[in-house]
Amino acid sequence: MAFKIGTDEAGYGPNLGPLVVTGTLWKTNSCDDDLYQLLAPCVAPQPPGRKKRDGQSIAIADSKVVYRGKSIKHLEKSVLATLSLVSGTVPRTLRALTQAVKRDVSDDFFEEVFWLAGGINQEIKLPLECSVDDVATAADRFLTQCEASNVSLLAMDAEIVLPEDFNDSIVSHGNKANVLSGRTMEVVQRLCSGCDGAVLVDCDKHGGRSRYRDMIEGYLTNSAVETEKETAEQSAYHWSEEGMDAQIRFTARGEGQLAVALASMVSKYVREVYMKAWNGYWAGHQDGLKPTKGYPEDAKRFRIDIQQTQKRLGIRPEQFWRCR
Repeated sequence: MAFKIGTDEAGYGPNLGPLVVTGTLWKTNSCDDDLYQLLAPCVAPQPPGRKKRDGQSIAIADSKVVYRGKSIKHLEKSVLATLSLVSGTVPRTLRALTQAVKRDVSDDFFEEVFWLAGGINQEIKLPLECSVDDVATAADRFLTQCEASNVSLLAMDAEIVLPEDFNDSIVSHGNKANVLSGRTMEVVQRLCSGCDGAVLVDCDKHGGRSRYRDMIEGYLTNSAVETEKETAEQSAYHWSEEGMDAQIRFTARGEGQLAVALASMVSKYVREVYMKAWNGYWAGHQDGLKPTKGYPEDAKRFRIDIQQTQKRLGIRPEQFWRCR
């Protein structure tokens, strides 16, 4: 028995909306197992083409491949189908989605954020585009293949870093690269807590960083960490403690690993649902406002567009504008 963990983020670059960092935890026979190969009958590394019957496979790949900003259907079906297997149900609202991916989330998490407080935007209805029946069918096929391959998707865990939290973290960590790395390690720490035996953690590389040993020792273990390699392509480390033999790899284009790809997709989907809530909040206070995805140039346009409404509502910039 072995455990595989994959992590990735969405929302690192924008000025608006959350940074989402997700990890997925799998149990399999060996850390060397290729999940794409084992799950090939029901998983494809790209969305289905027009001539393929929808519903035969779910797409698990880099979120940028599965979702290009037009229809979110394929991304949504894959995320909700796999998430339903670890949460026990298909999340039907933003609030339920948050509770499914963010452990021990409290009511304060929602009520302290002006554009989520009061319940209306917490109750955005899911799925956004695909049907619950499509999600259920995909989940059944995925579970059947997992059982046939002796693979289990055990858990998902996410950090949803909203703007005020992001800004406070910049002050304490010094820069946003450290914020990303720190939140990623917190996710890995929680997912590793229930593992014993062999554990392989795959992470997408954090920008241009190639050295992670100090961060691993600070967050994940009190044991000595062996540096296996540190190159532009991949940095890899190893440690052992309390019955766990662990390796962690930070790889450029790490979404080639299925566990990382699914983490990428969950992060993207959660962020998209949150941006729908963000745009809905402002549309309720200002007619004719063009929505935003939150990326830098359009975020500047949006900030100018809402300036008078923002002042009228008494909302401070640091409550919504990410400083980096």
